[in-house]
Amino acid sequence: MRNTILHSLLADREPNNILIHYKTLRKWIGLLGIFLPFVLWGGAKWIGDCSTLQPSISHYYYTNMREVFVGVLCAVSLFLFTYKGPSKLDGILTNIAAFFCLGVALFPTDILSSSTCQHEVTPFINLSYHATIHLTCAALFFIILALMSFFLFTRTDPDPAKLTENKLKRNVIYRICGVGMILALMAILIYFLSGGRKENQVVFYMEAFMLVAFGFSWLTKGEALFPDKKTTTD
Repeated sequence: MRNTILHSLLADREPNNILIHYKTLRKWIGLLGIFLPFVLWGGAKWIGDCSTLQPSISHYYYTNMREVFVGVLCAVSLFLFTYKGPSKLDGILTNIAAFFCLGVALFPTDILSSSTCQHEVTPFINLSYHATIHLTCAALFFIILALMSFFLFTRTDPDPAKLTENKLKRNVIYRICGVGMILALMAILIYFLSGGRKENQVVFYMEAFMLVAFGFSWLTKGEALFPDKKTTTD
């Protein structure tokens, strides 16, 4: 009996079990992305008594939700670092995205003294140009995820017989999410180039949209939406 239990613990995983593991990982990445804006807003409002929506998601670093903001980004970064995907390119791009995601967490944006609910704190890595690093990492993070969603997630098996109806539906979601992230990023750029004020919440709404699009893309990749009846490796 003891040998049987030991053998079962040491036995190699079945390929299907490994595949399910990665689908679960994709779903968790997607859920973290979708819920982050709402958790930050709700936590600041009902726990920190801050009814004012912050100018950007990154500015919640200076509220009572600082630990949640940093913790979720670090969790997403860890998930992306451990995710390999069906090809080497998937693994390379997710590792790069994970690096930039970690940069967003460790190098905060500048505090806005005119905004309510924000309190001065010492960043984990305190550099005079930490906000520039933060913005660069955030932009590159979303660009990589958008490209992955549009180009990598939509890849299909060369055999037309294996192209399912649900896979076609998932591809539509991937493309919409990828294009949506790029358009939202461009909207932020246009807003600031046209003289938009940092105190307004335009950036928050665009960032929230990008996170939700990113989340839905990864949830769909985990086949939480339009799953195939048979287990696939797409």
